Amino acid sequence: MQAPPDPSQQRCPASAYPGDAIDPPWLSPRSGPFRATRQGGRGDPPFRSSLHEVRFGPLRWKPYMAVPPTIAVLYLIYVFCFEEHISIPEVWLHPKISLRTGKDPQPVVVTAACGVGATKELLFSLRSLILFSHVPFRYVVIADGAAAKLLYQVQRTLPPHVQLEIVGIYKRIPWKYRPWHDAFHEPCTWQRLYLPEILPHDSLILYVDVDLLFFEGIEDVWQVFSQLGPKQAIGITMEHEELSKNSIYQTSENGHVPHYGKTGIQAGIFVMDLKKMRSWGWKEEIQGILEERQGDVFYKDQDVLNIYGHRHQEAIKILPCRWNFRQEHCRYRNNRCLSAHNEGIGILHGAGRSFNTWEFPGIRTAVDVFGEWDFLKKNASGLADEMERRIAMLDDDPSCDPLRLRFFSKTLRKQSSQTLVASGFGRTLRWKPYLAVPPVVVVLYLTYIFCLETRISLPEVWLHPKILAGTGKDPRPVVVTAACGVGATKELLLSLRSLILFSHVPFRYVVIADEPTAESLYQVQRTLPPHVKLEVMGIYKLIPWKYRPWIDFIQEPCHWQRLFLPEILPHDSLVLYVDVDLLFFAGIEYVWQAFSQLGPKQAIGITMEHEETSTNSIYQTVNAQLPHYGKTGLQAGIYSIDLSKLRSLGWKEEVQDIMDEQQGRLYWMDQDVLNVYGHRHPEAIKILPCRWNFRQEHCRYETNRCESAYKDGIGILHGAGGSFETWEFPGIRTAADVFREWDFLKKNASGLADEMERRIAMLDEDCSCDPLRLRFFSKTLGRQSSQSLVASAAFVRA
Repeated sequence: MQAPPDPSQQRCPASAYPGDAIDPPWLSPRSGPFRATRQGGRGDPPFRSSLHEVRFGPLRWKPYMAVPPTIAVLYLIYVFCFEEHISIPEVWLHPKISLRTGKDPQPVVVTAACGVGATKELLFSLRSLILFSHVPFRYVVIADGAAAKLLYQVQRTLPPHVQLEIVGIYKRIPWKYRPWHDAFHEPCTWQRLYLPEILPHDSLILYVDVDLLFFEGIEDVWQVFSQLGPKQAIGITMEHEELSKNSIYQTSENGHVPHYGKTGIQAGIFVMDLKKMRSWGWKEEIQGILEERQGDVFYKDQDVLNIYGHRHQEAIKILPCRWNFRQEHCRYRNNRCLSAHNEGIGILHGAGRSFNTWEFPGIRTAVDVFGEWDFLKKNASGLADEMERRIAMLDDDPSCDPLRLRFFSKTLRKQSSQTLVASGFGRTLRWKPYLAVPPVVVVLYLTYIFCLETRISLPEVWLHPKILAGTGKDPRPVVVTAACGVGATKELLLSLRSLILFSHVPFRYVVIADEPTAESLYQVQRTLPPHVKLEVMGIYKLIPWKYRPWIDFIQEPCHWQRLFLPEILPHDSLVLYVDVDLLFFAGIEYVWQAFSQLGPKQAIGITMEHEETSTNSIYQTVNAQLPHYGKTGLQAGIYSIDLSKLRSLGWKEEVQDIMDEQQGRLYWMDQDVLNVYGHRHPEAIKILPCRWNFRQEHCRYETNRCESAYKDGIGILHGAGGSFETWEFPGIRTAADVFREWDFLKKNASGLADEMERRIAMLDEDCSCDPLRLRFFSKTLGRQSSQSLVASAAFVRA
């Protein structure tokens, strides 16, 4: 907690907090709905609202790392003894949306991946799905930290019709509900049970294991799995066929567990109608099953699904086994999969590690042929022929069936005759554990991460057929920011809350984040209203030491990421980059309208560091030797970027050239790079009014007065230099405090501007930014906050 300042040192000690009207923030027990609790403290009791009843708790930010045994003890002491809390709003408030979002018509495929091994299997499976799919689809991955870090890099390589979304682990199962062999808890196994909560805005989804090989496109798979009856909520295949007597649910191994039908159901791939499941009390029933079994679920989530199917047989639709073909169909003669023999395998499932062993050479060979086939150099139609040829070389007895030649390749022959289009780029991912470590662990940690690493090779390109349904250009504004560390995450949440509050249209909010921040944002992701699409991406590039100034000795990589946006977002054109310490007084539709109006030769819309009348800009004093745009330089807290133009103008090469030329003299880092670029190409820069990036610098110098803010009101307030947290300029701090403390659920939003005027009026004249301060801060708010607000939140969890 910030220590109280010395009253004698305050610029406004007497009138900033007169009487008991307002407690100073260092004495206040709370800071409204966006309260951040102290380390080790507890938040206030949950707030009950007529709009929603939601649990309110802090996000726990803890460092993460897959540690070797030598570091385990120190690491556990650290993460269990030190943590910080991040509070998020009880609900995300926003006006009624004028533009309807509608229901997403794309198929939604969901999977879960924990660790590097599962990520490798996922990439192989996704490659096959992309290869044969003719329509756009969403691919949602529930991932732990290690898998998410790798998938961030994959995200940028995918073709535009494949929308990859990464979601964090939602829930960990208590010990008492887990079987004995789940001592080392692998949380991904259980996540499919909580999909109605994890995806609160989705209705129909297809859950798939990571070890699947698709022989048909998503349009064919979706057509089969999505045809549920009025009373059916789950479409799934059987564990064994009806003639079998060897299912795990028919033997002593697991026969005592109540199960669906004669042989039970198999949970490797199934469709779920989440809307029906929510209305039928799925969450409560699953909890009841776990309480009842108390760990007697050897096959974990699959056993739970079987018990549910045993109780509610009318909710289950059984699908042909060709959509989940496994080694079990080869192991027993009475478990023959007739639909696969007749029509070919639709999906091959590598359960029991059958993709990696030679127990059933037919399955292993089919997978090997697919993995080794070079679709760029060889005709795709030859894949089926090669699979038949290789399987024909096997002995009869280990094969799955005498009809094996057509058995594996029948479906492929229909699929692989299509024309393929290459999208994406190939690279090798280096997986290294991550942890923000205390000093005592630094040496051991650095030794570990530099001596051990796992490499994962991605395909050179992601191959897919020509898309039948046009994806078009996403009409939503795209807002991009970067956040590293718990402090930046807190600022980001406040900024995003203000943006949501005043925005009438849907928008995408892309966050480039380090791993601890990403884990916090995963939990935020599920609470947002449906018109706000939060995308979390990993750090793209670390800058070598020689290019960084001395003040960047301990590198904070987020500063530099905005320079690589044309590469990070290869399928986007126009984006708006924002710092995390912004407070929006206008909705995204107004901000986007101001920043998106670029001329034919203009690629960047940005504000000046100081106004033209100023003589105190950093580019006129301490940094005058650096080439910069105009008289006072550019300020990089918020600006629009036409990524398409920058790519065509050779932005990547020019940025590298600037960094080579300056060699560590970039004191203001990425902002200095932008200024050098603007100095070289002034025609590519469009200057916007300072009201869209109002900072303490506009209060510090009389010559730097922001006329557009006085005339039209502040559009965006920028907390640069920590001005939201210090009292150097009480007008700015007070405006931020009023917004933080205002309870939009209990108080009328239109009163926010009035309260801001009242509080700022209490300040001494010399503390304010201008005598017109009463309208200065609240003028824009007065127009914005008269709207009616709608509360949207799926849930908030600790």
